Amino acid sequence: MLLFVGIGTSSCFLSKNGTKNTKKQEIENTNRLIDAKKEQSLGNTEDAKTLFAICIKKDSKNAVAMYELANILIEEKNFEDAVVLAEEAAEISPENKWYQLQKAEIYTATHEYDKAAKIYKKLVEQQPEYIDYYYEWARIYILDLQYVKSIEVYNLLEKQIGVTEEISIQKHKIYLYLKDYEKAINEIKNLIEVFPSETRYWGILADLYTNLGKGTLALEAYNKIIEIDPDEANVHLSLANYYKSIGNKEKYLEEIKLAFENQELNIDSKIQIMMGYYSVNDAFENEEIKAEAFMLLQILVETHPDEAKSHSMYADFLYQNEEYRTATEELKEVIALDSTKYLVWEEYLLCWLNLESYDTLQINVEKTLEFFPEQAMVYLISAIAFIQEEEYEKAIEKLNTGSYFVGSEKKLSNDFNSMLGDAYHHTGEDALSDKHYDKVLEKQPLNLHVLNKYSYNLSLRGERLDDAEMMIKKVLGYKPNNPQYLDTYAWILYKKQKYEEAEEAILKAIDNFDEEIASIFEHYGDILYQLNKKEQAVEYWIKAKELGEENELLDKKIKDKKLYE
Repeated sequence: MLLFVGIGTSSCFLSKNGTKNTKKQEIENTNRLIDAKKEQSLGNTEDAKTLFAICIKKDSKNAVAMYELANILIEEKNFEDAVVLAEEAAEISPENKWYQLQKAEIYTATHEYDKAAKIYKKLVEQQPEYIDYYYEWARIYILDLQYVKSIEVYNLLEKQIGVTEEISIQKHKIYLYLKDYEKAINEIKNLIEVFPSETRYWGILADLYTNLGKGTLALEAYNKIIEIDPDEANVHLSLANYYKSIGNKEKYLEEIKLAFENQELNIDSKIQIMMGYYSVNDAFENEEIKAEAFMLLQILVETHPDEAKSHSMYADFLYQNEEYRTATEELKEVIALDSTKYLVWEEYLLCWLNLESYDTLQINVEKTLEFFPEQAMVYLISAIAFIQEEEYEKAIEKLNTGSYFVGSEKKLSNDFNSMLGDAYHHTGEDALSDKHYDKVLEKQPLNLHVLNKYSYNLSLRGERLDDAEMMIKKVLGYKPNNPQYLDTYAWILYKKQKYEEAEEAILKAIDNFDEEIASIFEHYGDILYQLNKKEQAVEYWIKAKELGEENELLDKKIKDKKLYE
């Protein structure tokens, strides 16, 4: 509105020779400008553009209208028309800095950096005390990849306002990009000279020396930080990285411990360091690395006892190391501090599952469902525990309830259907068992687990033996030496009365097992009996019994030396 006030005031000083008509036109144009700005503020851009254009048509020297219309065109990315108006306005009023800045903006947007730089150079000459011009001038040179010239501008600004962090760090970055490391170092030294107690600058210098392989100088800078501020949170972390880079393991551990013990070093930085241990190849196989990780984790928990993150990270490592009992204690702490994280509850349940503490697991399943009733995985874990305890009806109930929450997760859906197939098999509901196995195979035709279980269950029932043989052959095409799959194949051949082929398959299974399996020895005994090798058959039945196989038919077979099925 100041612009419009200026226009209105100037109209009062018209020449006494001016006509009333000229005054009227000027007043109309001024009102038109005001209306145009009003329409623009209301978002009626097209109406505003029309009114500004009329102003220019009525007064070819109306720089204000040109400037305002150019601004609209800039917003519309119509730089071709905008630059014509901007240049005309600047020519009419060359001393108006806003018109010059508008030109510079357009030149920068159209990558005419040389023209934009010339404008800022002139503005700096006119108003050397106005520092924003220097920053824009330097920025344009950077956009134009003229880095040396941008530094020259920063040097001019530095003479004007003195050494500042913003200027020195910017020049430092440019020198690094140009690989002029000595000048990059000097910029930080200049900062330190002006602000000798600012540890951040010493840290930048130390890190730079480290990256340049100037270890002695880096160490001097790090020690300077400790001298200035012994409680500086990040210095021990930086020193640890330095000693790690030169292979000094003892000093690395000394410094990293000090870093982890420092409560001022934020926990997220420490968590990030521990995350690095996950990426170490065979970290849990290397006893030295594992001991180092657990040492730091214990310090982490001691230093941040009220942080859920510290206990959660410790629990993750314990779980990976199969220390499930200790992991449950840490996870209990996490839940007490923050019960809103589902994955923590899931890991807690998996610990109890791995510990085979099924009663405790089921108690915690119900607690978890109070917070997360729609998490399908909770129902699946519960079902696994029920199946392990041969409580198949309870497993089926959990699986059927949980299946409503599976959604579009293909793997989880397959897991549910696979387990339902297993559970229904044990309850004797064969049609439902087959139905769920078929659902898995529709989505995942090469699910080896389901193909093996499905084919074995069919063989036990003596049904669809050709389908069963086709399934297990498909599995063996991918895992030809898997002893469990070979045992299934042998048993299907046995059911098809192909006893010699069955013996060949069962022997291959026995050769590939790392230990003696009772059920396989019983199967082999049955095959031998059908091959009329009755004495050998009894020997393998007895071996199966000695290995812990418990069933009435086996006892009867041994006692009567006769096959019962």
